[in-house]
Amino acid sequence: MRAYYFSRGRSLAPVIATLVYDRLLGLMALVVLAFTGLGLTWAFDQSFVWTREFQWGLVGLAGAMGVMGTIYGLTCWPRFLDLMKTYLPRFPLGGAISRFISSVADLSQYGLLTLGLLGISMGPHLSSALALYFTGQAFGLGPNFWLTLILSPLIFLSGVLPLSPNNIGWTEYLGSLIWASQGISQGGDLWMGYRLVFILVSLSGLIVYLRTRAGALSHEG
Repeated sequence: MRAYYFSRGRSLAPVIATLVYDRLLGLMALVVLAFTGLGLTWAFDQSFVWTREFQWGLVGLAGAMGVMGTIYGLTCWPRFLDLMKTYLPRFPLGGAISRFISSVADLSQYGLLTLGLLGISMGPHLSSALALYFTGQAFGLGPNFWLTLILSPLIFLSGVLPLSPNNIGWTEYLGSLIWASQGISQGGDLWMGYRLVFILVSLSGLIVYLRTRAGALSHEG
């Protein structure tokens, strides 16, 4: 939908590339936060229970960072881009893919800007973790602050897998499972409370939209 509205009167490839780049930066920020949290826990928190899943998770996060770094490096390598422009148009939809890669490469040329945007992308993820913690406090669940900051990015990453509509049920199950690994039984309740608060806050945006829409229709009349 964003691509549809933003691309009116503009070339579609740069718009889609910008939106995808934004999502990739957000995903990369979440991976960095999750990896940093687990890494600090592995180094300094002796009370953390390291199950096999957490060990594989740390390895997987390191691999994801390596893959994303490699992709970023390729989009900054002129030789690779020349090869894509030469050979991709020979395949079906190759021309469109080549234009998309070129648009992403244009964005990748701004290294400091990309680094700054990556830092900005961490803000919403940290805010979500804090919101989860304060939601738990408000519902009397008493979540541990440090554990919430460490474990919540791992569960937010599960949103990448579309296993259910808006990951309803799957997120609660995973939250219950991960918190239970640390001897805490209210993980599922914590995520249900967080989702409830998230829905209530989102309704305020719906109200603003409906009032704005009503004003626009009245003006058109």
